[in-house]
Amino acid sequence: MGVNAGCCGGGNGQSIVVEGGETPTITTAVDQDGNIYTVSGDVKISGDPDNALSVRDDGLYVPASYTDGLEMVDTIVDSNTPTPPDDLAPADGAGHVVSTINATFVNPSQTRPFSVTLTAQLAGLGLILDEDPVDIWFGAYAVLTGAINRTVASSYRWLEKREHNSGSTRQLFRGLSRHYHDEIPPGGEVDIELESRIRIYELGGSGSVNEWSNRFNLMGGTR
Repeated sequence: MGVNAGCCGGGNGQSIVVEGGETPTITTAVDQDGNIYTVSGDVKISGDPDNALSVRDDGLYVPASYTDGLEMVDTIVDSNTPTPPDDLAPADGAGHVVSTINATFVNPSQTRPFSVTLTAQLAGLGLILDEDPVDIWFGAYAVLTGAINRTVASSYRWLEKREHNSGSTRQLFRGLSRHYHDEIPPGGEVDIELESRIRIYELGGSGSVNEWSNRFNLMGGTR
């Protein structure tokens, strides 16, 4: 839109015309009310779904980006204190929760969802078997409630049937893990309980756990 601003403004007897224009980021317009000329502009916002920019009454707004997370570690058997499995739970073939720890995570953004990777991990598992057969299952279970409702888990089954062999067998595992992906809504809160579970199907008598720790990681960022 153009407005004629009147005579002689250019110094050579010609009137000046004030016109609005357009660029990739703004469109301007000119309005006249008597001797008052008002130039206004409309900001262009890309419609790309990845664009976080918006126009509010108090100006342009870009929500903050966040990267955050938490780690939970539960040590059930310390490497200095080897423990017979049946000291942890009865050898009855049933599942038993032998330890729990708890934590809470809150999406720090009140406007943007928070994409997360959830990792349940048998962080360290050391086993010793002397002579006898053994069949034991170990599990790291993270039970999530609140903004996310699901269980993420990693497990290992220690199975030794050595009918014709003798002597001691040692096994050490680090980082047996499984990864999951989810999303926390803006301002959402997630409660996590990390459970250490064991199920003893068979125990000949002389096996031991000389290390056992479970870990849960939540890592992510706003999108």
